[in-house]
This record gives sequence, structure tokens and C-alpha cells, in this order.
Amino acid sequence: SIFGTNFLVLFIMSNESAEPIPEIDVALFQLSEEALTDDARKKALTNLQEYTDYHKKYFLGYQANQELNYQEELGRYLNLQLNNVGDPFAEGNFKLNTKWIEKIVLEYYAKLWNVPFPHDPKNRDTFWGYVVSMGGTEGNLYGLRNARDYLSGVAIDIDYENNPEHINTAYKLLVEQNSNSTPSSSEISAGSQIHEVPHTQHQIQVESKKYRGTFNDHQPSIAGSFFHSYDTAKEEKSNAYLPVLFFSDDTHYSVSKIKDLINFPTFAELGNERYPYQCPLEGQPKFPSHVPSNEDGSINLESLYKLVEFFALKNHPIAICFNFGTTFKGAYDAVDEAVKHITDFLKENQIYERKLTVILNNGEKKEITRTSFWFHVDGALGAAYGNFLKPTHPELPSFDFTNDIQSISMSGHKEIGCPWPSGIYMTRTKYLLHFSEVSYIGAQDSTLAGSRNGFSALILWHYLTRYSVKKQTEKAQSLVRVAKYAFKKLKALEDEFKKDLHVEHAPETSLTVRFLKPNPHIISKFSLSVETIVKSDGTNIEYAHLFAMEHVKTETIDALIEALRSDFKGSVTHPPHKASLILAPRGSGFF
Repeated sequence: SIFGTNFLVLFIMSNESAEPIPEIDVALFQLSEEALTDDARKKALTNLQEYTDYHKKYFLGYQANQELNYQEELGRYLNLQLNNVGDPFAEGNFKLNTKWIEKIVLEYYAKLWNVPFPHDPKNRDTFWGYVVSMGGTEGNLYGLRNARDYLSGVAIDIDYENNPEHINTAYKLLVEQNSNSTPSSSEISAGSQIHEVPHTQHQIQVESKKYRGTFNDHQPSIAGSFFHSYDTAKEEKSNAYLPVLFFSDDTHYSVSKIKDLINFPTFAELGNERYPYQCPLEGQPKFPSHVPSNEDGSINLESLYKLVEFFALKNHPIAICFNFGTTFKGAYDAVDEAVKHITDFLKENQIYERKLTVILNNGEKKEITRTSFWFHVDGALGAAYGNFLKPTHPELPSFDFTNDIQSISMSGHKEIGCPWPSGIYMTRTKYLLHFSEVSYIGAQDSTLAGSRNGFSALILWHYLTRYSVKKQTEKAQSLVRVAKYAFKKLKALEDEFKKDLHVEHAPETSLTVRFLKPNPHIISKFSLSVETIVKSDGTNIEYAHLFAMEHVKTETIDALIEALRSDFKGSVTHPPHKASLILAPRGSGFF
């Protein structure tokens, strides 16, 4: 254990017969009570530049575009703190922000993803969203937290309509103004009443209680889990406030962290405790930890349907996290097909919508109608370019708001390219959670982060000013061509050396190509990501993969092929006379 975390140690060997990999001299970067001299700082930064220049040249293994061009026009803003604290549609008192740019960027993606815009609090079908600071993971966290509260009967913003004394002040002013402009700080302050969202246990119908996502009836189980044995007579009613989360084997690892963080029970956790040995999947007495995936990494629809129908018929509301561009295989879930099948099933069984009782902050009970599902799309990779590929690849599934979905998350630092993690979360205004106004910032804060990086909105805007729809379409098609080129070259290498490299590229619109894990030197040189995958026949294959990002040219692929060819010929050796220590956390290690 190093620094409290389990680590794998990878030794990268090199000598004169292989291109040396630049190393970081950590001693150059050490800090002390004294400031570094200008020369010492310059020497450290030169070392850093040599290291990053080398790895950028060969960077193949991750979905992180390195073709960036922001410094010339935006470099001056590094000497400012641009903070978009709070809701993007409530200006607030922190004037060094880019919220007006953020709203323009959000409207661009609302149009791209086919949800009505601009944002209008009076029209609840219009979009609401914000530019996140953590990347797609923050969007997933927000979407699943939104799903949990919506499905478990927590009062959300729309439930406070016709209760003027409890409507969030900032949104109340926006509705009254009915304009694209946001209320001024003086207007917010003048009419401000703070209504805190209670952080205590919250009793709802059939004595079902909710405390920040912990779902209990009466008493928790001895095991300390979410559930326990329910009185049969009350089970069906209590289930109406106990949503169930579904996601596949190939879902980003952050979703597993998120469901624990917000106490959102999965079908496996709930099923194995409350419905032991009733798993509807053939040959599986116990519920699997995830919905099974197909070989290409997309969610297995037959398994998903059986699991969803099992819980839906027991009156549990359903939350599904779909993927559009999975982390390792670049797969696309058939979101459109799945949503149609599941919503048709819910309508046929008259459980598409349900009536619930919510409790407002003043204790008033209110009868409301909500859908019995929440479909979130983790489009960290694919949501940025999917609709640009659709005209030339009509077989690509539809993932956006043309389907009956509730939310989308996208990363800005992957296909688009950003110097730091960023992205977008988007939903419809009618699903907006209920937040209190924060007098300190002079606005409501409907976001997770509070302070948000205003530079990210500027970066996304700058990118969109340079990339027309035509250029983004050409870029997306070019990325697919590079991935196909890599697949073709790796298959040719298989034939040349009569080796099974387990080369895979599916679906054909995927931006990633998988192949047999090479030696540690090649992994380090090309920054390859590796993962052990269990095949359908039960065998374990250690894979590496490459991602066709904008900075990846055919010359980069050729360099990888030549490195593999030289290794197969045995013309390059890596004796252990010099070693670089690379520390990597156990697990997939993807961001």
C-alpha cells in the first residue's frame, strides 16, 4: 500500500537498442521553505516539457484529444479566475464569470441533442443544464442523483408551482420576467426568502422514509444494507418509493462509485436481498452484479428487458444508465431500441406513470404524477460526435432527447479536446431539483460543484467557433477512418507473423481498436490502456487498446505497428539495466 492505496508496480526497461523514454527527475520539482530560483524552476519546466512532448507524440491509449489550439487567443485568461459559481441562468454577484457564454454553449448542445431551447422556466419541456468541472463523471453523478430523488418521491422544483411562498426565489423571478436575461443581484436580494432544503429524515406515503438516498421502512436490516423483509401487504406500495438502478458490465467504473456515494440500490443488491434466487436470467439463480454486455461492449438487450420487467412488475421505479461510447471498447448501447421496448412494456402494463405523494418544505402533502422510469445516457465520449456521424452511418443508435430519456452527460476533454476535465450535463427543466437560494453568491446554486470553472465554458465556445457542423462531421468521419486503418494494419501484422493478436474493432463506428497486450516498453511509449476481458467462452484475454483521437495520425499508427513488428522479430531487447517506476492504481485506471 502506497499513500493508502493499493498499487501495481510496472518496471519499464530500456537500453540503447530502443528509443529512450524521457523520465521525470522528481528532485527538480521538490519544494522547501525557500522559493525556487528562476533557473531551478526553468530547469524543472524544461524537464516537464521534454516528458510531455514525447508522450504527446505517441499518445494512443486514451480517449483524450491532444490536438489543442487555445493558447494564442485564450492564454491571457489564465491570469484571471473565471468562476461560474451557481446556476448558469442566475447571474449572481461574482462578476468575473462566463455564464452568458456558458448559456450559448448549452443552447448549441440542446439543439444538437434535440431538446427545446432556449431554457425557459415557464416552458418545462425546455432544457436545463450546466458546464461541469469534473468531466462526465460529474454529469453521471448529477443525473443519477436526479433520478434517485425523482423516482423516490422527493419534491422537485416543479412541485412547488402554485405554492408561491416556497418557489425558489431566483426561478420565481425568472418566470415573472419571462425573458432570456437573468435577474440582477439587486432583484434577487430584494425579494429573497431563503427556504432551506431539510437534511433530516423525510416521511412519505406508506411510512417509507428517505434520508439522502437511504431507503428504509421502519428499521434497517442487521446487515446494514438498504433493505429488509417487508410486510407483504405493504410491499407493493412501499416499492413505489424504492427505485432500482441498472447498468452494464462495460459501464464506466465511476457509476459503481456513484451508486455507493448516493446510496442508490442496484438490481443486484436489491434482488439478492429481497428476491433471493428469483433472478429471471436463465441459468443464474443469483442476480449478477451488472447487466450482461455483448461481445462488442454494448448492453445485452434481452437480459436488460428481463431484469427491468421483473422489477417493474413489482412496482419498483426503474433507472437505467446507458452508454454511448464505452470506456474500453467504444461501444454504443441501442438506447433508442431499449427505450421504446421498455416504455411500450410499461404502457401495456399501465405503469408508465404513477401517482405519488410528495411532502413540501412546509410539511404540505401534494399528489403528483411522475413517470416510473429515468433513462440517463453516459455520452462522455459519443455524445460529442454521434449526431455528426449519423448521416453517413444511419445504423448508429439514436441516443438523444428524440427518445424518451431524461438526461445526458458528455465530456469536453475527450473527443472535443480541453486542457482539463470538463463537460456538460443536460436534462429538461421539468426535472430540475429544488434548491435554496444562497445569499452569499446572490443566486441559487442548482449545480453540484458550487464554484465552477468558467474557463471551461470559454474553451468549449472557442472550439465551436472554429469547428462548423461541416468540419465536425468531417472530423468524426476521419476518426472512424483512422480506427479502421489501425484495425487493418494490426490484422496485417497478424498475418505477417502468424500470431493471434485478438484484434477487434466493433462496432465499425467505434473509435477504439483492441489487441493483445504488448510488452511494457510499448505500453509505456504509446500510453496504452490495458484491461483483462473475460470472453464468452470463459477465457481471459489481456488486451490493450488505442483510441483514434484528432491528434492520432496514420503515422502514429505506423509507429506502433513498427514497434510491434520489431518486438516480434526480437530485434529490440529491453535488458534490466535501467528502470522507470510507474505507479498505477489497481483496476482499469481510466479517467
